[in-house]
Amino acid sequence: MKFTVLSIVFLLLIPVYANYTGPVKTVFRDIPPRKSIGKTWNSNADSFTKTIAKEEHFYLKARERITILPNTVIEEGAKFSASISSEIPTRVSLTGRTELYQGKSANYNVMAYFPESSKDVTNSCKWDVSHRDYAEITQNGKLEAKNVPHDIDIDIVARLKYQDFVIEINLQVRILVLAITSLKIGPYDLVKQGYTVITKQHSSVEQDLNEGAGGAYIYLFFKKEYVAPNKRIIGIAIIAADTERPKIEKGYAVNYVGDCNDDIGGGSAYVNVFFKRGYGYHPITDIAILRSPTPDQKHRDFQVIPLDINFGSGSVKKHADGTKTKKHGIPLFIAIKNGEETIHFAYGSDSDYGVTRYSDNIARFVDDAKKAFGDVEKAYNRAKTALKKIQKKIGSVADYETNKWRIKDEIRDGGWRVAWGRELTETDLLELIGAIGADFLGGGGVATATKLEELGLESVETLTSNVIDEFSTYFAEEKKKLVEEITGYSGKVIGIFFQALINGDNPKKAVAAFLKEKSREIGGIRVHFKAGVAEYSGSNKLFGKTISKTFSWQPYIAVRIVRGK
Repeated sequence: MKFTVLSIVFLLLIPVYANYTGPVKTVFRDIPPRKSIGKTWNSNADSFTKTIAKEEHFYLKARERITILPNTVIEEGAKFSASISSEIPTRVSLTGRTELYQGKSANYNVMAYFPESSKDVTNSCKWDVSHRDYAEITQNGKLEAKNVPHDIDIDIVARLKYQDFVIEINLQVRILVLAITSLKIGPYDLVKQGYTVITKQHSSVEQDLNEGAGGAYIYLFFKKEYVAPNKRIIGIAIIAADTERPKIEKGYAVNYVGDCNDDIGGGSAYVNVFFKRGYGYHPITDIAILRSPTPDQKHRDFQVIPLDINFGSGSVKKHADGTKTKKHGIPLFIAIKNGEETIHFAYGSDSDYGVTRYSDNIARFVDDAKKAFGDVEKAYNRAKTALKKIQKKIGSVADYETNKWRIKDEIRDGGWRVAWGRELTETDLLELIGAIGADFLGGGGVATATKLEELGLESVETLTSNVIDEFSTYFAEEKKKLVEEITGYSGKVIGIFFQALINGDNPKKAVAAFLKEKSREIGGIRVHFKAGVAEYSGSNKLFGKTISKTFSWQPYIAVRIVRGK
């Protein structure tokens, strides 16, 4: 059997300027011009016999040739049809952007290729997306990206029919979350440069970073822009020390935000803030300043960096009469939403700073701290560097191979009409695992139930609508009750599918056991119907070498007319 070939052409390099629009890819799917029935004997397996039963209706279409291989048995009374059609294309292509910011739109188009010509078939396709929570696509191929909690990978699917010959092709698109691209500490005038100032936890008043400690009024500002994904901030580091340039990895060192204790004086610590940009599915999307290391209800999705940015802000003011006034900044903590990493470290203790600070008090901690920090930093950077290289290459020059098309063709072979449910991808499973984890930490089952309901309802809706769309025109008008009956199976199939996932069982086996192939007569025809789960796998390859694996599941219901009276 000749398998489908999937190839990718890259049309545009990733730009690095604002208003980023993402690279364009064209994915090609080759259509085998020849088909065969049965398999030949080989040394690694017993001989295989393909039998077309007497009540079975088996049909094939191809562009050039259909071959009946040895060991194929067509029983008397079986209906077998094979046809050659020059209207079947030799290949199809899907072109469009592979990265798109939330709230933005992009157009996609499909071309069909023939030996002597090609034509745009965009408006002849049925379009769909794998995750309707995060995107919608019109029937002329215009994708509208919705808001996402973090970067999300979705599949755009275009489905084309030529005389009941079904061709599907898909393109993976990453929906990018609008994230923070710059941070600054300074006076209020920075708002004139397009920055947003961070306010107090329970107020609309700007949060002075020196509150309680005296000194100048300084604030933390952020900016969000539509930039290339690697220009978004993925990490924040806060280092308290007796210098404004403490040791820190290069990715942070080049992005100095400022000193949270600026202009306090009196021997206060430098509380230095840095950030790092880079590739990652979870850039920082929001930032706040809290008055406690424990987030409140409003900031329950934030991660609090547990280092008081007023660390070491104690100072003493001497008055003319000889009296002294002691000051210390109130506790303040930076909290972020999303983010790939955070670093926080303090040299010495809070009491080591202020007018009583001596250099040797700090020096006692520096050597040991630098060594410990350096060891962790090296190990961490090795892992992150390897991951970033893979992410960058996958997004720009990697080929993707999948067995999806072969498996779908095998399910359709033999005259089956198939209604597909929502494809459950790694993105869905990670979100489901995250919900289960949240409940394990005290969510009471609410997060898991909500995610299951969300995925389940969308899956039932997808499968039900596809049953009606696929089968309504397949049967004569008086047989529409059969469509209603089959539609009723959709909820049961999806329910069994998700229950198997929760129980740790194989969803493919569970669904197959529920609705094994059956047949019944209705209105003068005999119909076979069955349900199952298609299990796909794929590989991201770089120069022929597999660098990562993918997998997904897709429930389906299939029917076939096997005998007429």
